[in-house]
Amino acid sequence: MKSAQDFQDQTHVSRETLACYTHWHAQLCVWNKNINLVSPQSLKDFWARHAWDCYQMSLQMPAPTATKNLHDGRYRYWADLGAGAGFPGLAIAIACRNFSPVLQIDLIEANQNKARFLRMMIRELSLPAIVLPLRIEAHAHTKVLYDVISARALAPLTMLLTHASSFWHKDTQGLFLKGEEWQQEVELAQKKWTFSYEAIQSHTQQQACMLRIKNLSLR
Repeated sequence: MKSAQDFQDQTHVSRETLACYTHWHAQLCVWNKNINLVSPQSLKDFWARHAWDCYQMSLQMPAPTATKNLHDGRYRYWADLGAGAGFPGLAIAIACRNFSPVLQIDLIEANQNKARFLRMMIRELSLPAIVLPLRIEAHAHTKVLYDVISARALAPLTMLLTHASSFWHKDTQGLFLKGEEWQQEVELAQKKWTFSYEAIQSHTQQQACMLRIKNLSLR
């Protein structure tokens, strides 16, 4: 997958969605010249390595559960941990643009330069997302709970679940993109946590998967 057209041919996204991804890519290229948002090498393979890899998560978006009032101070829809340059949080927000009622995505990113980039993209693309420019541990003190918690290339699964547990209610789902060693990560995590999981085959890497985690609790 080399181009925006390849991405659209593979995903069948609308022209509006494709335009959002294209603008995101263009701004990444501009910003990355001065600020290290992503690896320059990986940016050359944006459409497969970043866009398609993150877009596939939007195909697994669950319906809201505890979020009866989507603007309630305690319950929110989706948290992306360590959002970075927006993978996968911005991809999810793009997918939510036309949802009714609006489903907000919270992008948690402590790096101030990356947070500034995320704010710009949210503003320019009119995305239903906000940036929380703080460490995950700091946000945990707010006692906010989420229906969905995502992360990509942030930490091993045991640590991800430790972070996510602060925001977890009984119906929360975790969606975590993992590479070819995902089975070993699951086995290690099961020494500290009990959970059910589904390994959804990645569309971009044969040995990779998206882990859907439910029913999380400490052993």
